[in-house]
Amino acid sequence: MTKFTEMFIRRASAGQCFHRPYLGCRELPVDFEFIPKDADNLPTIGKSKDLGWMLYDLDYSGKEPMPQFFHAQMENGSINLRNTEVRS
Repeated sequence: MTKFTEMFIRRASAGQCFHRPYLGCRELPVDFEFIPKDADNLPTIGKSKDLGWMLYDLDYSGKEPMPQFFHAQMENGSINLRNTEVRS
């Protein structure tokens, strides 16, 4: 696992990716920058806002894909998905 982690960090630090990341659909491409875990003084936009319900994932365990949603809360420019309640 260490090999793949180091490979990811090396490539992401250089801005390289196999497929360009996107937000939900390919019409919303993302520019990204690798931020190490131990980075201090990260800039924030300093805004907090209730963003409402957003698509979390699609559950393919049944015959039809079932969308799963979460209630997004932005705090100081960041959305924390740890311990998020996901609803179908």
